[in-house]
Amino acid sequence: MPTDSQKVNFKMTDNFSKGYRDKRDVLKEIPGTAVSGSQNIIILDGEKISNRSGYTLLGAANANTTGIKGGGSWLTSRGLEIPWRSYDDELEFYYNSTWNRLADGFTSSVFRGASIYDTTESQDLMIFVNGDANLRMWSGGITTFASATSSTITKEGTTFWTEEGFLAAGTRQVIIGGTTYTYTGGEGTTTLTGVTPDPTAAGHAVGSVIHQALRTTANTPASGFDNDFVSVLGSQLFVFDKNSRQVHVSALSSYADFSTLSSPRVPGDTATFTLDQTPTAAIALDDSDGDLSTRRMAISTRDYWYQILFQLSQDLTKESVIIKRLKTTSLQGASFDLGVDKMKNPIVYVSNEPTVEQLGNIENLNTPQNVALSDPIKNTLGVYGVDEASCKYHRNDFYISAKNSTSSGANNRVLVWDVENGLWQSPWTVGGILFEYDGGLYLHSSVQPETYQLLNGYNDNDKPYTAKWFDAHNDFGKPHNHKVFDTMMVEGYIKPDTEVTVFLSYDFGAETKSFTISGKNGNIVLKAAGTGLGQFSLGTRNLGGTGEALSESGLRYFEGFIAVPSRPFRRLQTSFQSSGTDGRWEIVNFGYNVTLMNNLDNKRKVN
Repeated sequence: MPTDSQKVNFKMTDNFSKGYRDKRDVLKEIPGTAVSGSQNIIILDGEKISNRSGYTLLGAANANTTGIKGGGSWLTSRGLEIPWRSYDDELEFYYNSTWNRLADGFTSSVFRGASIYDTTESQDLMIFVNGDANLRMWSGGITTFASATSSTITKEGTTFWTEEGFLAAGTRQVIIGGTTYTYTGGEGTTTLTGVTPDPTAAGHAVGSVIHQALRTTANTPASGFDNDFVSVLGSQLFVFDKNSRQVHVSALSSYADFSTLSSPRVPGDTATFTLDQTPTAAIALDDSDGDLSTRRMAISTRDYWYQILFQLSQDLTKESVIIKRLKTTSLQGASFDLGVDKMKNPIVYVSNEPTVEQLGNIENLNTPQNVALSDPIKNTLGVYGVDEASCKYHRNDFYISAKNSTSSGANNRVLVWDVENGLWQSPWTVGGILFEYDGGLYLHSSVQPETYQLLNGYNDNDKPYTAKWFDAHNDFGKPHNHKVFDTMMVEGYIKPDTEVTVFLSYDFGAETKSFTISGKNGNIVLKAAGTGLGQFSLGTRNLGGTGEALSESGLRYFEGFIAVPSRPFRRLQTSFQSSGTDGRWEIVNFGYNVTLMNNLDNKRKVN
C-alpha cells in the first residue's frame, strides 16, 4: 500500500470529456479519450466512464430470424399510442402487452407510415406504403369482443366504436382472430350492425382483440409509381418513389386525392413537382420563425437537400409551391429515409459519404450550414460503410442506428451523440429501427422480429454483453523516455456482484497484464496476480447528475491500489472491460506512480 507521500506522485486520468474518438492517430489523442475497440461504454457528464444500460423485451420473444424492416409508434388523436412493426410478410401492432397481426401476405417486409388527419372521419389515420402502387390506410381502431348475433358484434366497455377509432364511412371491416367482417352501421353505439359473415360461427371468446382492417387504395397516386416512403405536412400527404424524381402531394385532409387542382392553385390543392435526383428522405419543418403563411418540407436526394415552400398569397386565397435547392455538395444528401430526425431545431442525418451531418438555419436559404458531427468518429463510420440508418433524438441525446446490410454483424450498432456535453459515446452492439413509445426509447431489432426498450436494466434481454473502454496511449508527457511504476490507483463505484478487468498494455502490446476489480459481500476487493489484497469500506452518496442514491442503485464506492510488477515502458494503454449480466460499474479516475528511468539509454539510432 502506498504511503501518503507516494500518493502525491500519482499521474492521474480523471477527465473523460473527449468521449469516444476514432479519427486521429492513436499517438495524438489525449489520455482519458476512448479510442478504437471501445464498445458499450458511456461517458457520464464527461466525468466518469461506465458500462451502458441494457434493454428489455417488449412483448413475447420471437424465434423468427428475419429482422424488422419497418415500424415506429403512432400517437393517435384520441390519445392511444400504438407501436407497429413489419417483418417477413407480417404487419403487426402492439396492444394489451401483445404483438397482434394487423395483416399479412405481403411480398415486401419494408413498410413505412405516416399519420394524417382526415376531415371525413374527424380523426387521424395511419397511411402505410409498401413499395408498390397502393396506399393502405388504418384507422387504428382497436377494442375487445363482448358478444355477437348473426349480424351484430358488440364490444366490451361503454365507449362507442367511433370513440375507439373505428371507421364510420365507406367500406369498412373489422378482424377478429383472423376472420374479416364487413359492417354497415352501429359505429355510434357499442354494437356494429349489418355484419357479414355470421360472427357467431367462429365462436369468438370474450375479450378477443378486434381491430379495424386495412383499407387499400390501388394505383394511388399514380399507376406504376412505387410508394416507398411518405411524409405529412399540414394534413397533406407527400408520397415518394425512390426510383422516380417526381413527388406527389395529396389534397388537404384527403390522403387519396391527388387530382384536385385549381388554376391558379388554391390552398389545400394537390401538387406534383420534379427533383434533380430521386428522393432518399423527407422531413417536415416547423414554422419556427412564426411565419404562418408559409409551410416547409425538407426533401433529400443523394447529393442535395431541397426546401419545398407552400406560400400563401397576401389575400390568403392562393398558394404557390416554391422549390429551393440548398447549397450542399456531392454525397451530402441523406442516405436512408429513416436516417434523419430533428435535433431540436437543426436536422441531423446520415449522409451518403457516410457522415453524420447537422443541417441548420434551413429557413435562411442563402446560408445553410452543414456541419459534420461525426468527424471525430470518421473511421468508425467509414470502415464498413452505412446503407441503412435510423435516427432518433431522445432526452438530449441523438441516437443513430447504423448498418451495412452487405457486411458482417459487427457493423450493426448504435452511435450516440451526447448533445449537452458535445461528445460521442462508444458504439453499442445492437441495431435496428429507433422510435419513442410512452416516453421511452425503443428499438425494432434488425436481427430478429423482437422489439426492445433501451436504457432499461443492465443486461441485453437477460443476456450478457461485453463492455470495453480503451484509453488513448499514454506517454505521461515523455514520449521518448522509459518510465516505470509499481502501483495503480483506481477509484469509482461498483455493484457487489460485478467484476471489472483492468488490462495494462505496454508499448503497443509488447506485454499485457490484467487485474480484476471485484465487488462482493459488501466489500471491494482488488486482486493483482501474486500480490496482496486490499479491502475498503463502503460509502453512500448521490451519483453525480442522477439523484440516485448509491444504496438504491446497488453501487458502492471504492478506492483501491493495485500492486503491479514494474517493467520499463514508453507508452501505456489502459483498458477497463466487463462481460456479464446485470453488472454495473463506474470509474471516476485512475493513475500510476510513474517515475522516469535514468539508467537506460533512450536514444534512437538510425545507423
